Amino acid sequence: MQRIDPPQLTGQLSPDGMWRWDGTRWQPEPSVFSPTAPPRTSKRSWLATTGGIAALIAIPFIVAGSTLPFVYYTDTSNGPASSSIFNLGYTGGLFFALEPIAVMVCALVTGIFLIAWQNRTVRAVGTGVLLAFGLQTVALFIGYIGGEAPYGRVGPGGPVGILGGMVLLAGGSLAAGSLFGRQAPGSEQTAS
Repeated sequence: MQRIDPPQLTGQLSPDGMWRWDGTRWQPEPSVFSPTAPPRTSKRSWLATTGGIAALIAIPFIVAGSTLPFVYYTDTSNGPASSSIFNLGYTGGLFFALEPIAVMVCALVTGIFLIAWQNRTVRAVGTGVLLAFGLQTVALFIGYIGGEAPYGRVGPGGPVGILGGMVLLAGGSLAAGSLFGRQAPGSEQTAS
């Protein structure tokens, strides 16, 4: 038994928008199958990938900076000999550890996204996250050093933490470069 299609109007577009009825058969829609449209490629931005790797590299520095003492006190008669962000030496001090932990979680997620999924929106958001948290992390460790340095000598935690913040800033700068660098036509990866 032969199937009979309902009559089609000449010029009618198919529901998917890829075919046009010419009166006798479906023809490819020129705007969809244009020979001038550049092919979509999946070239990756080495700047965004390197920025994501930098975000992951910063995490051990921030862990070390938060674990190592940022000050060695000269007068230990009223308290501990040293303080670190993860061990301030008094009850309730562990709440200060929430900030570097949140930075590390955000750096981990951002780094993974910049490496794995490089559409323009992800790169833009990743740039902002890394630059903001990098600047904030540098300021955090400078604040801990500056606030306690008059009471003793500076420990390794502060400089190591500052280095972690600088690595985040470098990762954010690289990711920003992926947004402003010139790309070849068709090299923009689509979100899939």
